[in-house]
Amino acid sequence: MSFEEIREKTIELWKGNGWRCDPFEEWWYHPEDGLLVAWKGNQGPHEVVTWREQNDKIVAAKTVYRGIHPTVGRLIWFIMEGEWPPTGLWVDHIDRDAANCKWPNLRLGTPAQNAQNKAPVGRLDPSLEIGVTRRNTGFAVRIYDHGVMYHRHFAGLGDIVKAKANAYARQLRTELHGEFAVETEPVQVIESPRSGGLVRRL
Repeated sequence: MSFEEIREKTIELWKGNGWRCDPFEEWWYHPEDGLLVAWKGNQGPHEVVTWREQNDKIVAAKTVYRGIHPTVGRLIWFIMEGEWPPTGLWVDHIDRDAANCKWPNLRLGTPAQNAQNKAPVGRLDPSLEIGVTRRNTGFAVRIYDHGVMYHRHFAGLGDIVKAKANAYARQLRTELHGEFAVETEPVQVIESPRSGGLVRRL
């Protein structure tokens, strides 16, 4: 059996098992498993992806597609949708794991939304929600959304005050960031504060 016959039979098998490909049948993607492989010319299936790691975690992946260097997410979107993501939109990984390229884990978002869906780095106090910091006189909440900082100060250093600040930060991030809001570990909420606070443009 010639190489071309092997390739044709393999492609037929892949298509029957849910694999999707680009118009040139050079890149193949399995939506359920998140696998992406290239099959060009007389080479067998192989992965041509450049993975970038940060703190032992994959944070980005790029490849080469006909002279351009798209991220893996953008190439997968092209394979699945038949067109590249619109200008100004990125492919976001819902679980923030760049190595998890399963189709249900991918969505389009603006750069700001993509940034909102990033896990915080170097949180000193895990009992505080994202956006909450301890000050000398209480807890400060600072949440950013599209160039606007939403700020509110909670006076006092007790557990009840901290719970109010945490609850407010969680509520505000959900309101501003919607489905892109990063979830942190659940915290005990003693009393839900009313929404509000100060807003200033940066």
